[in-house]
Amino acid sequence: MELGLFVLHHAGGSPLPYRDWASRFPADRDVRLMEAPGRGLPASAARAGRP
Repeated sequence: MELGLFVLHHAGGSPLPYRDWASRFPADRDVRLMEAPGRGLPASAARAGRP
C-alpha cells in the first residue's frame, strides 16, 4: 500500500518551509507540497525557469 502526504501551507503562506520534508520520510512515501491557486510562480514561468 502506497501512502501519501499532501502538505497544505497556512493562509497567506508558501510551501517553501516544508520543501525538505520529503527527505525526512522513507523513500516509499509520496510527499507533495500543495500550492494554492494564485500563489507562487505561474506554471509557465516555473517551467521556463523565470520568476
